[in-house]
Amino acid sequence: MTVEQGNWEGLGRCNPKVTPKGVPDMFPDTAEGRVIAKKFCAPCTVKRPCLDDALTEEIQLGVRGGKTEGERSRIIANRRREQDLSKPSI
Repeated sequence: MTVEQGNWEGLGRCNPKVTPKGVPDMFPDTAEGRVIAKKFCAPCTVKRPCLDDALTEEIQLGVRGGKTEGERSRIIANRRREQDLSKPSI
């Protein structure tokens, strides 16, 4: 399984098979929990495809690709704004 083949999900640090000693809560409801989850994501080798997937699918819950729900929402909103600005005015 390789990232190049698009099969990145099983390679993530949040997969218990990859990190058998324990994975933090990746759906935290506290600021402290979000910091812990983001730090856990930081060195993950598939962080980028995970984030790309979360942004493409507009996944609302949890820390994905090292970003919280709020951070991903802002990225999506900025992308939409940029797309709107690039459209020609009628």
